[in-house]
Amino acid sequence: MAVAAHEVVQQFISRDAVKGPITKARQRRTLLSYIAMCVLGLLPTVLGMSPAMKAAGVGLWIPGGGFVASGGWAVLLFPVTLALFALSVFAWFGAGMVIAPIVVWLGSAMLAGAMTGDAIWVPALFFCPRHGGGDCDLCISAGRCPQAG
Repeated sequence: MAVAAHEVVQQFISRDAVKGPITKARQRRTLLSYIAMCVLGLLPTVLGMSPAMKAAGVGLWIPGGGFVASGGWAVLLFPVTLALFALSVFAWFGAGMVIAPIVVWLGSAMLAGAMTGDAIWVPALFFCPRHGGGDCDLCISAGRCPQAG
């Protein structure tokens, strides 16, 4: 009896075959780490801390997000940071520089906090989670994202 190629492929490429227990555990750990960063980034806004802390918190949601929160000319550093982050991920896979994405992400958050003036651009609290493509989107869709003020 002849077997079609798609029948053989279906047996090897299934949901269970693609994500084994180790991969599933690592993806879960990565997701929980990112959710923890989002919650940590939301705390300065919830607790009413200084604008610099709020901008640094937004910077934890997405690389360069703190620059969007800083407003003004600092917004131009957002695409630069995203490009540096992409380059750092390439360096991570190409040369094993595991620390490079972390340095770019956290460094941009700290730099944005240091550059922030007396106020942040309030729409950044909604723009960054929505357009960051990350899991911080959950706080807005659930209606739990606080108003800055």
